[in-house]
Amino acid sequence: MITTYTTNFSVTIKSLMGKMAADVINRIEVTNLHQLARTVCHCINWKGKIAEDSDISEIWDDILKADPIPEFDRESITSEYSEIADPMGLETEEDYLTAVRSGKPRISRKQRKQLWQASV
Repeated sequence: MITTYTTNFSVTIKSLMGKMAADVINRIEVTNLHQLARTVCHCINWKGKIAEDSDISEIWDDILKADPIPEFDRESITSEYSEIADPMGLETEEDYLTAVRSGKPRISRKQRKQLWQASV
């Protein structure tokens, strides 16, 4: 199996491989990451849904309505999650409190605790 990031590139690879090795192309699967993920989900009968931007926005609306943080605007809170907590795979408050936030404005430990509580 050969996997690429884009659909167009996978089609191009498949076409070129077909010209170079027509006798073995039917034994080689060429796909893109999105299709591979869909195939895996289908194989395990996953019936979930990938969250759309509007779904995520609604979730943040609910979170911020239930537990507002006056010192931070919505953009600051959501970017802290999407640029720090989520990509780093932070799962505990302690992980978040000790995470290196390169390139981000400095915030106090107390403020980090508030942000963590809002995001869990």
